[in-house]
Amino acid sequence: MIGLWSDNFEQLSVLQTFVITPLTFLGGVFNSVQMLPEQVQFFVKLNPFFYFVDGLRYAMIGVSEANTLVGLVLIFSCIVGLGGWTWYLFKIGWRIRT
Repeated sequence: MIGLWSDNFEQLSVLQTFVITPLTFLGGVFNSVQMLPEQVQFFVKLNPFFYFVDGLRYAMIGVSEANTLVGLVLIFSCIVGLGGWTWYLFKIGWRIRT
């Protein structure tokens, strides 16, 4: 989707810089979510990267901070939703050069 949206190489890094990196840092990579204030914990649990990180942590050491089933459903939903959106953009030919 970013490849379809961007006009030049500089715009390709916008998603990585302003979306993925902050969501990863707020996803519990370097600290436990339990260390954060209650208000922030609510927003962290809306972050899909939290469930990616938590699933990897559970797979490696068997410790999870969130419900594993909720994480799997959310991750699967994100994959299906973004995949469907990408398929739709290709189907309508949005910004595809001929």
